[in-house]
Amino acid sequence: MARAIKAATTAVSDLGLGVERADVVHNSNNLALRLMPCDTFARVAFDGREIAQREIELAVRLKDAGSPIAELEPRVEPRVYEHDGFAMT
Repeated sequence: MARAIKAATTAVSDLGLGVERADVVHNSNNLALRLMPCDTFARVAFDGREIAQREIELAVRLKDAGSPIAELEPRVEPRVYEHDGFAMT
């Protein structure tokens, strides 16, 4: 888990968003993190690029349909980010 958190915080910092803390929201076959102070939610999976890409596509489709969901982070490109063997959305 520590390696996944480090990968996420590094990737998000590299995108220019400030990260000082990562709070674990959920830990199962992937890790869900709330990153602060940039106030961003990240899902981190080990080598899960295909599933992560589907998550992005689904989020875009739900938003376009007017569904009440949290939108993707508008400060970065909506894609799968990879760092240290982890795929992140």
